[in-house]
Amino acid sequence: MDRVQVINHQGKEIVYIDFSNIMVTEIETLRKVIEAAKEIIKKYPPASALTLVNFDNLRFSAQFISELKEFTLHNKPYVKMGAAFGVHQGVRKVVFDAVMKFTGRNLHVCDSKEEGLDWLVSNCS
Repeated sequence: MDRVQVINHQGKEIVYIDFSNIMVTEIETLRKVIEAAKEIIKKYPPASALTLVNFDNLRFSAQFISELKEFTLHNKPYVKMGAAFGVHQGVRKVVFDAVMKFTGRNLHVCDSKEEGLDWLVSNCS
């Protein structure tokens, strides 16, 4: 699936998950992205995966939020460090903050994909 990729950035593997532009009517698209990402992330040893999530223009619904909470909890044991972009303002920020609080996760918020990749590489040691 094009929305989930393992990117090699400066010698580090980063799982890139692209939720951008998914509309509230596209719950099956969201689920497919989540399932594809789970399949990749669960192959990593505990606390070793680096993840970058794109939330640009994602439209939230209660069902979306529920799916994202479950996904975030599933990944928690495998992820060493994560970053996200597209969540700086409005409803996306409120939902993002709520999901982070509920799941006990702490993803670094970035302005762009490149900034996120660079941040993960420079902070993952």
